[in-house]
Amino acid sequence: MARVVVPENMKKSGKSNHLHLTVNQVKGQRGKNLAECFVNGSKVWEDYIRGSFMAVSAEGEVNGMLKAINKKIAKHIGGPGLPK
Repeated sequence: MARVVVPENMKKSGKSNHLHLTVNQVKGQRGKNLAECFVNGSKVWEDYIRGSFMAVSAEGEVNGMLKAINKKIAKHIGGPGLPK
C-alpha cells in the first residue's frame, strides 16, 4: 500500500493506528528501511535505517536493516501508535 493512501484507508476501515514499513534495496546502492506510524490518519513518528556498506548480499543487507529497524521501533512501544 502506498503511504499516500494510508490516511484515507484508515478512515474507511475505522482503524486508528497504522505502522507502515518500507524496504528499499537497489543493486549498487545502500538500502533503506523506513518505519512510519500513523494515528488517526496523521503521521506521529518515523524512523529509518540505512543498509551496510559491508553487506555481502542483498538478502544479508535487508536482514541487517530489518534487525536494526526493529530495535528502533521497539523504543516506541508504549508511546503514540504502539500501545503495550
